[in-house]
Amino acid sequence: RNSFIRAADDIFAMYGNWDGYTPDVISIPGHDVSNIVVEKCVLSTSISNVVRVGWPKKVFNSSHFTMRDSDVIHMGSGGCGIPFALFEIWGVPDAKGKHSDYLFDDVRLEDWYSLVQLQQMSPAIHNVTFRNIWAPEMPAMVRSSLIGAVDGIRFEQIKTGDRIASNIEDLKLTATDGAAAPAISTAPAPVHAQFSYRAKVFAARRKLSFDASGSASLAASVKQYDWFFGDGSTAHGRTVRHAFPDSLGTLLDGSGRFRVMLRVTDAQGHTDWTTHPVVLPAVMQQAAVVASLRQGIHYAYYEGSWPALPHFDDHAPVDQGVVASPDVSTHQRATDYGFVFEGYLRVPAGGGYSFSVLSRDGSRLVIDDTEVAHSPATWPQVCGSLGNAVQSASGSVGLAAGMHAIRIEVTQTTGEDAFDLLWQGPGIPLSKLPEGVLFHRTSP
Repeated sequence: RNSFIRAADDIFAMYGNWDGYTPDVISIPGHDVSNIVVEKCVLSTSISNVVRVGWPKKVFNSSHFTMRDSDVIHMGSGGCGIPFALFEIWGVPDAKGKHSDYLFDDVRLEDWYSLVQLQQMSPAIHNVTFRNIWAPEMPAMVRSSLIGAVDGIRFEQIKTGDRIASNIEDLKLTATDGAAAPAISTAPAPVHAQFSYRAKVFAARRKLSFDASGSASLAASVKQYDWFFGDGSTAHGRTVRHAFPDSLGTLLDGSGRFRVMLRVTDAQGHTDWTTHPVVLPAVMQQAAVVASLRQGIHYAYYEGSWPALPHFDDHAPVDQGVVASPDVSTHQRATDYGFVFEGYLRVPAGGGYSFSVLSRDGSRLVIDDTEVAHSPATWPQVCGSLGNAVQSASGSVGLAAGMHAIRIEVTQTTGEDAFDLLWQGPGIPLSKLPEGVLFHRTSP
């Protein structure tokens, strides 16, 4: 309780006993592990999981673990046999034991990789609940999985940004090899935080209006509104006004992107959070006037092994055409390929927009000749897992309403496909770039 824990590997790992990973000792049955509570903690790991139970061939039982009201500020990127997660039970192959009654309640996730990986064939994993889990900024990098004798899994109020998951695809989850479909609650939360903002001019030292009138409580009135503006300032009240002192952004990176967060509390003490990025662009990029456009974006497909993003224009594409939205699933071999997508993005309203490109290897996003995002150095997975970890390259830009040239580059060496393109802006929640906003020219 009330602890900060910084680990190099798994933050909490349960085995029942421990004599190492060698085959002669790993399968020795261990004692039961039960009745553990972690609450009001801040947790961070360089490599690996927040909570891991077991190991292939390990034999022991566990039950009644609770983590609540805690912040995960970093978990491992990539995987060791299976992807890293908030909660992992890795029992494939040949682990045995009953693992039941796990609760994760009111947990906030930053720099996270996946929500849950539960894999065990015998005897079973029962009754695992995830409730009020919130990722303010980014979705999961890879899919969660339920594999084997897994049942009684519940998801309640799982939120990314300000969107609540209502189905398996929202959760980015796969259930196979006998795992029961999870229960996903769509019932309203006791209290719901929501806000909008507006301004005549989005610029430093110019006041913006913030309105939380859309927030509501089912059983009682909203009692308290707490604002956190991402520049060190706070405020209280249903409607407030705030001027940002500069355009550096919350990360002091010059992006102009501030993370504004709202916490609401009702008369019964229930709380909820939401967030929106507010971008104060140094320059508003003007829209282009382009004729002869049709929906869809042009793609060029390349084959080659590149240690970094190549200059694609120096290479001949193997294939090209038009697709509704950027998608790398049309690659013609499993490894060592790249794509370039080029066209126009229709921006519905002028303002600050944030973009994220997900990839295992190289990626780059350019809008109107401005590089918005460029992938970091690759991060190899460990324990012999194939390929590199999925990472996000993000950036923000000011765009006037209308058409803007867009170019996306991505390379892949090996491992599962992992490319995705997300955006967020005025009236647009964190989401995939939809098909209807991309266009290509039909004539020079």
